[in-house]
Amino acid sequence: MRILLLADTHGVLDARIAELARECQLAVHAGDIGSDDVL
Repeated sequence: MRILLLADTHGVLDARIAELARECQLAVHAGDIGSDDVL
């Protein structure tokens, strides 16, 4: 199982991270999201 854990995106999600997230079964954002667009 692949799990993505990230934090402190402050409303910006790098395209490389978005690509990694597509390969994960679970993504957890630990805070400082900044914008719902990141989710």
